[in-house]
Amino acid sequence: MKNQRVTGRCLSQIPMQLSLFDAASTLETENLKIPSEKNQRVTERCLSHFLRAPLQLILTNNRSSIITVKKLKDGCFKVRLHQVFVGADTATLRALAGFIRKPNPQNRKAMADFIRLHLDRIQEKPPSRRSAPIRAKGKVYDLAEILEQVSEAYRINAAGVRITWGQRSRKRKFRAIRFGSYYEDRKLIRIHPLLDRKEIPRFFVEYIVYHELLHAAVPDRRRSDGRRSCHHREFKQREKQFARYREALAFEKHLVQEHWGRRSY
Repeated sequence: MKNQRVTGRCLSQIPMQLSLFDAASTLETENLKIPSEKNQRVTERCLSHFLRAPLQLILTNNRSSIITVKKLKDGCFKVRLHQVFVGADTATLRALAGFIRKPNPQNRKAMADFIRLHLDRIQEKPPSRRSAPIRAKGKVYDLAEILEQVSEAYRINAAGVRITWGQRSRKRKFRAIRFGSYYEDRKLIRIHPLLDRKEIPRFFVEYIVYHELLHAAVPDRRRSDGRRSCHHREFKQREKQFARYREALAFEKHLVQEHWGRRSY
């Protein structure tokens, strides 16, 4: 049997179908960046049950080959599967089992729909196994000090949250720039090193730290189309509580237009 693969390249041609998915699934692990061993075992048992065949399941973070299937001589299925499927609802796992056994238009569409619904998680680049050192103290700003002041001023629990300057890129031109990122699995805030300059006002660095700290304090929400949203209404309301919010937005707009073209979230 030839290997069967599903990639994210054909998604723009396939409409979404929400009726296949149960938002209240008992297997839901949307907030988990790395699936627990328990959820992995449950998913593997469910797939094997629906397949009615032995299964060798290998979880990956491969963003180009989401599902790869190989049928072995002993009737066992060897499946390499993106970890986004761990914790999927029963209907999705049943459709996945059908795709593994014998792809058809129905289960192909179900897989493409599920991938499209979770494309933000699939496209997210997994953290490198070689963890970069934590470097909070920069040439101009000490991020650890700013994080402590911001968390106290706005009464946000920052226990366990770490912060670091990102690594400088050798590229000089940017089509987009991400001023800050929050990694939930590591409770780590990373701030772009280009903000560690004298011409960048401190209040703007504080605003970026505040924005990323809110991601640690305000849970993501699920939109009506089933996709996750991190910048939802509650988040935006909390973000506007920053003392110099409008001034920070104005400076950000000027900074982006002047140097980089556009901001990336």
